[in-house]
Amino acid sequence: MNLELIKTFAVQRRIPFKTLAASIGMSEGNLHRCVRENKIQANDLEKIAIALRVPVGYFFGENNAEIREAARDYVENGNIEHHGTEYNGGSTSE
Repeated sequence: MNLELIKTFAVQRRIPFKTLAASIGMSEGNLHRCVRENKIQANDLEKIAIALRVPVGYFFGENNAEIREAARDYVENGNIEHHGTEYNGGSTSE
């Protein structure tokens, strides 16, 4: 996990650290401590990811750009199929 990315994303999005901390119900000092110690509660990391508009996976080194590109290519080539209610909201009973 790389919590230093919180600083990077906050700067890129022009969100002051104090504002980011307040938006998730944390003090600025506590957020700095979490980043410095590279330790945070999962629910707080999720709130930060939402506030910064990034997937939580970015903090764990997941390269979502590659995933998005592969998914886009898959859909553009007409290879998308839907199976079951979890994909299309339909009923499995016929």
